[in-house]
Amino acid sequence: MGRFFDPHIHMYSRTTDDYELMSKAGIEVIVQPSFWLGSPRTSVGTFEDYWEHMISFETERSKEFTIEQYVCLSVNPKESTIRPLALDAFESLPKYLDRERVVAIGEIGYNVINDLEDELFQMQLDLAVEKNMLAMIHLPHVNKKEGIERTKSVLTKKNIL
Repeated sequence: MGRFFDPHIHMYSRTTDDYELMSKAGIEVIVQPSFWLGSPRTSVGTFEDYWEHMISFETERSKEFTIEQYVCLSVNPKESTIRPLALDAFESLPKYLDRERVVAIGEIGYNVINDLEDELFQMQLDLAVEKNMLAMIHLPHVNKKEGIERTKSVLTKKNIL
């Protein structure tokens, strides 16, 4: 049987059956980035609860199926819609980044390509540089060309490209 690594999978809403099938298929390591859960967040605490769930519960749950799980934390671009909530959540993010299973800041980037997304993308990139962490970049599903161009522009401006 082959040995596999999934670098981008969202397990928050998956059942243990999914973990079992993944393990049987040879998946040994996964990385789960932060994502939008399907409804708007209502407080910083909802971000913190989600990040804690990813770091502690999900990483332990995957071990039951011999899968090592690592996480990327962020204020996801799809959640960059409500000011000041998104900015307040960003202020809370650093206290989670030194945890053992956190390997990157992400997903960061653009969804609808608005000013708040741009601001948070740049702030989270700066934080990744400051903490010497990897960044997982998200490109929009719609208007992808503009998203790529904006992303490239930001990375160039910050001397990352």
